[in-house]
Amino acid sequence: ILFDAQRRFETYIIEIDPTGNLEAEPHPEGTQEVITVSQGSIKMQINQQVYLIEQGDTLRFLADVPHSYANITDELCCLNMIIYYPANQ
Repeated sequence: ILFDAQRRFETYIIEIDPTGNLEAEPHPEGTQEVITVSQGSIKMQINQQVYLIEQGDTLRFLADVPHSYANITDELCCLNMIIYYPANQ
């Protein structure tokens, strides 16, 4: 799937296995992510700040810094991710 720069957003469904994690490099300046956990819970680290996001919770953040997702449970974690790129990118 190719990114459509005119739309400026991407959507994903992410599954993280029990005790699995995902490390993300910073996106371009001003990029935002919106994460909604649909099953399980995750621990997110954004720069040095840590968040626990549980089923049904949503977190919106600037994703132009290092960030990571960790499933700290023994159950599959599913989340919906929207990445929004600013107009100047």
